Amino acid sequence: CRSTPTLDLPNMIEWANQNNGFIMAVLTLVYVVATLVLVGITTRANRIALNGQKLQEQLELQRSRPYVVVDFELVWDKSDMALTYLSVKNLGQTMAQDVAIKVEPIPFHEPLVNGVKTRKVPFMLTNGIPTIAPGQEFSDGLGFSSEIYRAFDKAIFNGRVTYKNSLGHLFEEKFVVDWESMKDAVPLKRRRER
Repeated sequence: CRSTPTLDLPNMIEWANQNNGFIMAVLTLVYVVATLVLVGITTRANRIALNGQKLQEQLELQRSRPYVVVDFELVWDKSDMALTYLSVKNLGQTMAQDVAIKVEPIPFHEPLVNGVKTRKVPFMLTNGIPTIAPGQEFSDGLGFSSEIYRAFDKAIFNGRVTYKNSLGHLFEEKFVVDWESMKDAVPLKRRRER
């Protein structure tokens, strides 16, 4: 008849001394598994933090970027005639650089210069604009609004404006100005005195 060993402290110490290699192997295995789990958790946390940092950088770039818009404005002149202006404005938070505007068809008007009709294209379409500060606006006249309808079969202008920020990131905005839908529009503002 064999007796069951009791689990008192001296017996446990004796068993541990006799099986110390096994105990060390089990403890080492537990330590290795715990270390691998911690490495996996840390790697995942670092990856999440890195993705969060990249997202934060992208959001900051979008928040603090220049944002250039191109539009046609219809305004009253001093004699209550409706004039058209091509307007370019930076609505963003930072400087826009190397601003280039392409429009099809190219808007123009033909003022009389010394009795001769002369084709005039807005300066920003031919020269571009080196820089536009936040809130700054450039505009150039396109003549009376009725001239737009005489000069173009369909007064719908498709275009794009490209520009850079101070870090050299390139931005592009597409735009459509549908002058056809504005045939019966009444100007709401007066011409700005310069």
